[in-house]
Amino acid sequence: MIRVVVVDDHPAVRVGLADFLDAQDGLEIVGQAENGAEAVELSRSAEPDVVVMDIRMPELDGIEATRLIKEARPGTGVLLLTAYEEDELAAAGRAAGADGFFLKGIFGAELVDRVREVDAA
Repeated sequence: MIRVVVVDDHPAVRVGLADFLDAQDGLEIVGQAENGAEAVELSRSAEPDVVVMDIRMPELDGIEATRLIKEARPGTGVLLLTAYEEDELAAAGRAAGADGFFLKGIFGAELVDRVREVDAA
């Protein structure tokens, strides 16, 4: 079972992603957070295999949260979500240790495949 945390400051997006991923074979949602600070704390307590996280959030953005999660739990995979296709965000995310970067418009099966790929890496 792949343990997943979903992080997004928009409740409808967060809950929708969590519900979709939780319904997939082999995936289990172990927590949800609405900002990067909560994501860092939740990654420590819930011990997810993969964190699916928005880049732009209040309090602590997804890039800084990725850096902190990777420092505390290097084996946790992080997939960054964004509504915008900006190369500088992808580069900053990779520099922070993100294992993947994709647009929020991604199709469901592709998202599931990426979560599984990151977990297997």
